[in-house]
Amino acid sequence: MTNFTFKCCLPDPPHQQPIDLLNTLSVTDGDLAALQFGDSRDETVIACRPIITWTLYRTARGTLESELLAGPGILPSQPAEIKPQKSILCALDDWEAILDGTCIHCDAPGMIPPRWMGFISYTAGELLEAATAEASAVGQWPLMRWQLFGRYYIFNSTTQRWILCAQDHAQDPGAGRALADMTEALQATGNQPMAQPTVTQATVLAVPQPDRLMEDIAAVQQYIAAGDIYQANLAVPWTAGTRESPVAIYRRLFQYTAAPYSAFLRFANHHIICASPELFLQRAGQRIRTEPIKGTRPRFSHDPPADEAQFRELLQSVKDQAELNMITDLLRNDLGKICEYGSVRVEDPRRLQAHPTVWHTCSTVIGTLRKPRSGSGWASIIKAMCPGGSITGAPKIRAMQIIAALERFPRDVYCGHIGWINGSNGSLNIAIRSIFMRGHSATIYAGAGIVADSSPSEESREIAAKAKAPLAALGVAIDESIGG
Repeated sequence: MTNFTFKCCLPDPPHQQPIDLLNTLSVTDGDLAALQFGDSRDETVIACRPIITWTLYRTARGTLESELLAGPGILPSQPAEIKPQKSILCALDDWEAILDGTCIHCDAPGMIPPRWMGFISYTAGELLEAATAEASAVGQWPLMRWQLFGRYYIFNSTTQRWILCAQDHAQDPGAGRALADMTEALQATGNQPMAQPTVTQATVLAVPQPDRLMEDIAAVQQYIAAGDIYQANLAVPWTAGTRESPVAIYRRLFQYTAAPYSAFLRFANHHIICASPELFLQRAGQRIRTEPIKGTRPRFSHDPPADEAQFRELLQSVKDQAELNMITDLLRNDLGKICEYGSVRVEDPRRLQAHPTVWHTCSTVIGTLRKPRSGSGWASIIKAMCPGGSITGAPKIRAMQIIAALERFPRDVYCGHIGWINGSNGSLNIAIRSIFMRGHSATIYAGAGIVADSSPSEESREIAAKAKAPLAALGVAIDESIGG
């Protein structure tokens, strides 16, 4: 067990807001992670200066390799350790061992401790099932990437105060200097906010083909008619080129959506800019919850009567309620694999969520995890639940096979899970409403759940409504349906 102690301080105002700090850090620092999680969105965590990085790759040959990077004297292993992995199951066990091998605490009681931050891709979830592993394409993103950082900036929007945490290590007892540097970064521009840049329209490189989408929807409905599945979630991609700052794009996306599970990750030449409305799982000790979303209608915020008609139509839709019921039952089953018998229950069968561009309905399922024989149990949770049922279909494995056959592109991190973990606590989102950037190339995906009575034109409009905010953040406008 490696112990990590973080010194904390409460800097005095004036200071920057989180997006302005992120902009300041993006100029000079390497890897960055920022999470703004929770319905109240009252806590933002921004982290930099990674001290441990664990990454899982799938090579061009299809084999798996993990890479463990650590600063000098941090871990007993070499600073860089590349390890072949026999399977995704073995890789998850190694990942859990890394998580469990670190004990993180602060020097001040009551402080929110730092945490591991990172993602698990949809493709990693495909590899968990033998029936879908062969269909999974080799993508351009890591399967998993998790980091423990040396510096954490934690902002509470209710109190408008920052908490700063800096690693205090025996080999580098510089936490005092680090906290002074962090305070300086917070006050670099005082209360002068980051200027809102003029939106430069991205160059659209590829858009979904309407005819192809209609054919794929029809194919899913044929599978449903044959009794293969009840529902499958189909997605389509847009790609564009942009020279804009990823932080500026993230700022616009968050302004457009105000999503409760937002994230910004930067490593190498990759950026993940996420404004997800959906909680995949939240764990507090042995208590676990999931909140799947099914049912969407576009918002008409400029026309209140029309907007009200949209959410009333959604609430009265038998089709949308049936979709949510199916996925809720699927997630009850997934939780049942890892929870105490009788503890899994639907806490809220259906409620409305209001977002700036769409209405959603979602449910809440909770359970009590069985005590793991050893370790924290994170590997077992991921093995049982990934990828999420709301972005696959029912039954899950057959739906994933059909998705892989029809989509013909790797989802990579899209529909995977981004979040944080510390011991037996953690939170992961569903990585939707996101922009995935490699260099100056940006990809956006949007999807819809297809059932027997789906209307292709309505599903097309739903997909366009979901893509609207991420595309607008890139300066790209689309019509109400695919092909506009």
